Amino acid sequence: MKSDEQLLAEIAQAARGLLLMSESDYPLEPFSAGPAGALTPRRLRELAGADEAAPVSSYGFDEFFAAAAFVVARRDWGADAAHGDRILKLKLTLSDNLSGLRAYRVGAPNVAVFVLGTSPAGGLLGVRTRAVET
Repeated sequence: MKSDEQLLAEIAQAARGLLLMSESDYPLEPFSAGPAGALTPRRLRELAGADEAAPVSSYGFDEFFAAAAFVVARRDWGADAAHGDRILKLKLTLSDNLSGLRAYRVGAPNVAVFVLGTSPAGGLLGVRTRAVET
């Protein structure tokens, strides 16, 4: 069984150079939210550093990858096929190693975005980023 630290390193490698496209592009970063447990709106707001009134929503893992527009950092630009392969690699790295994957959005118009699941060791891991939507 891989440790959470090993999984975070794999997630970091798969996410390297990928940006979530919105009105401002932000990197996808590996993220550990500590031990797995209920992801209540309150806990998600705490993870995002948002105030108590910030809106919180969740949606499916596949829905996140279907709806999200990704770009690759300029230094990594290459053929479109390679770009698609990098996004697929991130998706597979997450789905092959984490269970119960969901995407979460916290706040507006500067939105904290998390894609999190439970590791075999019981940690809550995934990626985080931001999106600006005005």
